[in-house]
Amino acid sequence: MGGSDGPVRVLIVEDNPADALMIRTFLAKNQRETLTCHTVDMLQTALAHIASEAPDVVLLDLSLPDSTGITACERIRLQCPTVPIVVLTGLDDENVALEALQRGAQDYLVKDQITSGALVRSLRYAIERQRVETALQQAHDLLEERVAERTEELSRTNEVLKQAIRDRERAEEFARARHEELAHLSRLNTLGEMASSLAHELNQPLTAIVAYTRSCLRRMSDDRWEDEEVRNEIELEMQKAADQAKRGAEIIQRLRRLVSKRDPERVAFRMNESIREVTELVAAELRANRVELYLELDESLPTVSADRVQIEQVLLNLLRNGIEAMANAGGKLRVRSARDVQNNIEVKVIDSGTGADAKTLGHVFDPFFSTKGAGLGLGLSISRSIIESHHGKFSVAPNLDRGLTFRFTLPIQAEPSDGEASRAGVVTEEA
Repeated sequence: MGGSDGPVRVLIVEDNPADALMIRTFLAKNQRETLTCHTVDMLQTALAHIASEAPDVVLLDLSLPDSTGITACERIRLQCPTVPIVVLTGLDDENVALEALQRGAQDYLVKDQITSGALVRSLRYAIERQRVETALQQAHDLLEERVAERTEELSRTNEVLKQAIRDRERAEEFARARHEELAHLSRLNTLGEMASSLAHELNQPLTAIVAYTRSCLRRMSDDRWEDEEVRNEIELEMQKAADQAKRGAEIIQRLRRLVSKRDPERVAFRMNESIREVTELVAAELRANRVELYLELDESLPTVSADRVQIEQVLLNLLRNGIEAMANAGGKLRVRSARDVQNNIEVKVIDSGTGADAKTLGHVFDPFFSTKGAGLGLGLSISRSIIESHHGKFSVAPNLDRGLTFRFTLPIQAEPSDGEASRAGVVTEEA
């Protein structure tokens, strides 16, 4: 009961000498444990003794000259919370004893019912229960301390992670900005390479406008210009001049959109419209390199939500790559739009050029890698980044006969309207 370090020290707090003698006699009959008893008759004396030599257990009478009721129990618990207390009470004070148990006492005994065995068992129970409670409290305190330490550590870690997230967000924002600048630089470089052909494309409508307006002036200088037939001819030629001006304006508008530097903006647009607009920009290069262009476009495709300028930049890169693969030798270039098996919008650019070996194909998406003598070598790398930023896929594969097929997909984010659904089928156009 008291362990192997020595006898169990029992403090008896009882002001009735007869009751005190009875308790000591009962304890003396114990044969299992070695007990040493110290008896006091007042609470103050008990508190002094506890302060100087804490007992292993206290037998406490609730009726003392300087304390009555549970006050003595509370004061002992306050001075030494770990000492177990067994309350001694009469029959008429049993309710008070029960209250003492609620305030921290381990057990109570009715004086008229005490036996030697019951007294020793009660002391043993009180000591062991107090040991368990003390151990549990210590474990609880240790756990609370560890939890507090862990909470503080997690709090510090959380702050570190928050800072890391903020740093990463800033880095990603910086990377996005640099990527946009690089994409813009690539567009400018591409259009710079196309300057000669674009000048030719613009020269055609300008030449036509000059011819039509000169013809109108010549007819207006004729004495018969007021005739209805002549006025109709003048009106027709003026309309042709206006059409050519509109054509030139559309070319310039496409160029301005491609060279503009602005924040990415996702809008709903039709992929086939962008394909047709981009093919207009490379029309001169197609003719110069004797490349036949075929558009095989699924007109039932719904609109797609994406950054239109970026997607048209991808289309322009792929068309020019295909043309350059067949430079001077001629060939066929096919552009197909459709839905793939995952119900994404799929675009393929298929050339009949010289193709590429496996080693070259393994590096075509590397930044600054190029098989051409000129250029930055960024077109395909940027194109793949653009498509992947739109949650699409970008790939290249050799054709069975000759040439390469570049393919990209974009997720469909808008359902087709009733009008779109009724226009099912693929329309093949020869440029």
